[in-house]
Amino acid sequence: MQIIKKKKLVFKNQVYKAYSNYIKSKHYIIKDYLTLEVAGKKFGGVCCIIFNKKKIGLMKVYSPILKQYLFSLVQGFCDKNETSSKAIVREIFEETGINIDKKDIKYLNKILPMHSLVKSKLAIYFASLKNLNSSDFKKRQKEVGTGKIYFFSLKQIKKMLKKPYTFDLISYAAISYFLITKKPF
Repeated sequence: MQIIKKKKLVFKNQVYKAYSNYIKSKHYIIKDYLTLEVAGKKFGGVCCIIFNKKKIGLMKVYSPILKQYLFSLVQGFCDKNETSSKAIVREIFEETGINIDKKDIKYLNKILPMHSLVKSKLAIYFASLKNLNSSDFKKRQKEVGTGKIYFFSLKQIKKMLKKPYTFDLISYAAISYFLITKKPF
């Protein structure tokens, strides 16, 4: 069993705090183990499986850390004092330009992203688009972790999931959970 002996704040912003931890166990000591604590009462982050015409929307995003493209769901942090349902509506708009009504989004479940690194829960949502206008995509914010959204059939998604290294971990886990436990349509 590991015990955090000391915790030192190394960075903070309005969404999260980063700590350097001194962790001790019976067999080892780690002096600078980094962790994030995300602000928020229930959820620190959100992701959404977006459906349009029986297809799942995935962004193709470039990871400057990995130096490769990955498939990703819309996802992000909840702002301080922001509910997860408000956060996912905001994230969908910021990352895709799609303005979706809160009533068209359904909460599915939660996951723990990298439990040893991030102290927070992440809410998984499902959104079914009624009207999709390609001009919406021009409204998206261009930032790290976003990209053009493409829609794939369930058959294509199942084939893509056989190569998990082409997805970020949160997207892979959320889509797998959804396909295993829910009827998609």
